[in-house]
Amino acid sequence: MRFISCFVSGFGKLCNQAFDLNKDIIEIKAKNGSGKTTLAAFLESMLFGLEGSRSKSVEDNARLKYEPWQGGAFGGSLTFFHAGKTYRLERKFGKTPSADSVRLYDKNNAPCYDFGENISRLGELLLGVNRETYRKSAYIPQGGVESEGFPEDTKTRLIALLSTNSEKEAGAGGAIKRLEDAEKKLRAKRAPAKGKLDEIEGELERLNRAKAECERAAGEAREEKSHVRVLQAKLAEIKGEKDTSKKKKRRGVFLVIFLALFALGVLSLSKLPALALPIFALGVGFFTAFVVGKKQRSDHETDKERLIAELARREMQLENLEGQACAFADYQAEEERLTQEKARLEKRLAAIQAAKELLIRARSNMASCYLAPVEKKCKEYAQILSESESETLRLTAEGAPIIEENGSLKPLAHYSAGAKDLIGLCTRLALAEAAFEKSSPPVLILDDPLVNLDDETTRRAKRLIRTLSKKYQIVYFTCKTERSL
Repeated sequence: MRFISCFVSGFGKLCNQAFDLNKDIIEIKAKNGSGKTTLAAFLESMLFGLEGSRSKSVEDNARLKYEPWQGGAFGGSLTFFHAGKTYRLERKFGKTPSADSVRLYDKNNAPCYDFGENISRLGELLLGVNRETYRKSAYIPQGGVESEGFPEDTKTRLIALLSTNSEKEAGAGGAIKRLEDAEKKLRAKRAPAKGKLDEIEGELERLNRAKAECERAAGEAREEKSHVRVLQAKLAEIKGEKDTSKKKKRRGVFLVIFLALFALGVLSLSKLPALALPIFALGVGFFTAFVVGKKQRSDHETDKERLIAELARREMQLENLEGQACAFADYQAEEERLTQEKARLEKRLAAIQAAKELLIRARSNMASCYLAPVEKKCKEYAQILSESESETLRLTAEGAPIIEENGSLKPLAHYSAGAKDLIGLCTRLALAEAAFEKSSPPVLILDDPLVNLDDETTRRAKRLIRTLSKKYQIVYFTCKTERSL
């Protein structure tokens, strides 16, 4: 791949500017604040687009950061040469990725579909790597020389290119990803997400509570049934105590006797006054017996009505409780079904986790497949830049550079900014050479990568960059004459 030219319609402070890029080394030396880093970001965005972000911070949201200062069109075009053909890529950026538009034309300005219809991520189609890998290798942004290890996409790419069983081994990353997705579907990593097993366990907890409620209802139903039996017995006893005709007749006799005695007492008042009071007293006794009998009959009816109402309420309550208790068998059957399903899914989850662990271990064991060539090339570059670092440089299994010193391995955090940039530059250049060994060489975009190097190392680094330009097209940015190539 080779850049030919670009036109910036609007991108940050750059507006309606054209750049000729059709050289092996395109060196852009300008003062700070002139837009060098903005142009580097523009070239990357032409290949990979702009990332979306909801952040309100300009530092964390590229669309806010590079929105045209002067307003107007947001985007531009890049003309490049690839696989024997010349293309022109046009991108217009919106507030979000969904609002972006991208078009590809051939040298005759006719719409081109050599890379399919979905070319929003054309860089991946051209180079075979994603944005993250490109940033770890061929693109060195300002202040981003230091290397912290290889992203997963980079590892997959290196395995595919450098190992003997490339197809199978390169598929390991995808297989691990699919296994992780399958694992998440069964068991979520964190709340509030839920996997199938999480849902089943939640349902089993609900069924346990429902069964406990059924057992409580069954116990209350037994107690309620005892109360109902007692009430039925009392009601039967009351109904058995019928107000017989004999009792009615006796109350009638009491009333007749009372009336007769009352009449007799009235007659005695004039003729036999001494007998009047005993006669009245006897009459009051019979009347009292009549009233008491009638009241007992009324109380009897009241008790009967109260018992009937209480019995109806208890029977209704008993029916509800028995209905709840009857659901126990259904809950039990559902619990057994879910328990079996849970056991089946747990076996599947264990198998997935075991397979993932084996694949991860296999990939770790394969580290030498892709690390050895990168480490070898990294040492070659370190030899060119600083002889003292070349023999002590190592790469971890994750691709992070470390230094062997006094019998121990030390990460770059222990060293100066200059040492970090030196080793980081070597690692990135080695990674670029390894990652793109069997594909079209990418354009190296170097945004002032020599800032922290001493004079001698800077001189050697510039010579190395000029040597690399025989294989790669290089876009080099700097603000200092002493760092100019």
